[in-house]
Amino acid sequence: MAECALSNADADADAVHAISLVICMGTCCYIKGASAYLDDLVHVVQQKYGDAVHISAGNCLGQCLLENSEPPYVKVDDEIITHATIKKILEYIDERFTRAV
Repeated sequence: MAECALSNADADADAVHAISLVICMGTCCYIKGASAYLDDLVHVVQQKYGDAVHISAGNCLGQCLLENSEPPYVKVDDEIITHATIKKILEYIDERFTRAV
């Protein structure tokens, strides 16, 4: 599993625990585009959140076995985002920081 530790945290993000973001790189998620947005997501998250968000690419999260599966999947701490896009992931992270403040 490749890990990307990010730096330059924003002052608001520093006050909150670091969020763990795992991008599923299982076959279904890979085919549905997870690998295509990984580099862009790392860049955007680094610029916006710095050390407050840790991104890693992981093996299959096992979500494709569920009915009404919508890959790609991203695990944010203990929650799964389905049909994940960069926009959807960033909105979710923003919401997490807003709830924590």
